[in-house]
Amino acid sequence: MIETAKKEHADAAARLHLEAFPESFLSSLGTEFLRLVYLEFAGDAGTAAAACVVDGAVAGFAACTRDTGRFWKRVFARRAAEVWKILLKRLAASPGIFRGVIRRAPEVARYFIFSAFPGAGRRDDGAFVVLTVGVSPSRRREGIGRALVERLASDARAMGGEALKAYVDGENAAGRSFFEACGFAETAAVKRPAGRVMVMYERRLA
Repeated sequence: MIETAKKEHADAAARLHLEAFPESFLSSLGTEFLRLVYLEFAGDAGTAAAACVVDGAVAGFAACTRDTGRFWKRVFARRAAEVWKILLKRLAASPGIFRGVIRRAPEVARYFIFSAFPGAGRRDDGAFVVLTVGVSPSRRREGIGRALVERLASDARAMGGEALKAYVDGENAAGRSFFEACGFAETAAVKRPAGRVMVMYERRLA
């Protein structure tokens, strides 16, 4: 069952994120940090978020936002003390995290200064940017991911959105195929500092 994401889904969604994206930058920051992010997904007026709940458990989660830069500023402004506490705790437990942040600087930029990309989720372009679509590995190939994207499209349209945009690593063939199957068309590509390419996709909501 697809439903509007609620704050009570945040713990399960954070654990699901770790399960679905174990190698991602956000996952390296740990469950506590992810929980804060998913709380903000569910509580932000400019963000549409949906959860798939099966037998009382969160099997999938997705979110999109009208303005990515504003969203991340809101996270850090509202939860600065919690964020720094978590990051310092993670750094103390795993000093290598700082080196990992430097090594993965392009990916850090993707999350925290995403709005620097041409056409990326600004309030004046009528588009919502997909921030995450995650499905538990045990529930994949059941249509949950596509159902979540359809819910985002419906909610974004109801909030005045004219399009959904998604940004996928050029080497992520599965991710690219997923968004193409969901009706997105490739619109551009941006070369990242490390030399890899971020492919931009768009789906009109009219």
